Amino acid sequence: MNHEKTTYIILGGTSGIGEAIAQLIDHEKNIVHVASRSTGLDISNEKQMHCYFESIGAFDHLIVTAAQPRPQAR
Repeated sequence: MNHEKTTYIILGGTSGIGEAIAQLIDHEKNIVHVASRSTGLDISNEKQMHCYFESIGAFDHLIVTAAQPRPQAR
């Protein structure tokens, strides 16, 4: 039986679908990292993303629910 924890990263996980997923998988068998603009991570900033992933290390699953809002129609 495998007793290792599964590590998840959820980008855009502080609201909406991402938050719901984080709540579903957040239990003792998993390690869940949640990041979004509201946590200070700008996914459009390559340097920030590189540093973020370097700080976490190896992971099993990446879930991306973050999105850029569409520009308003004129």
